[in-house]
Amino acid sequence: MTKLFGDRLRYYRKKKKLSQRELGQIINKPQTTISEWERGKMVPDINEAARLATALEVKLSDLLEDQAC
Repeated sequence: MTKLFGDRLRYYRKKKKLSQRELGQIINKPQTTISEWERGKMVPDINEAARLATALEVKLSDLLEDQAC
């Protein structure tokens, strides 16, 4: 799930035309944290994931659910 989450996060961030730094500023996290989430090195807690979803204007389930591609 970690890599899938990171791939989704990167997809929605790029769709909003935000850099990792810009997204980090919106949710008050450093760019390095956004990078680690996208690379699957770390995962956000549920509150952080909810803030990401709000910032990216997507449903939390869009970031978290396993969906067949």
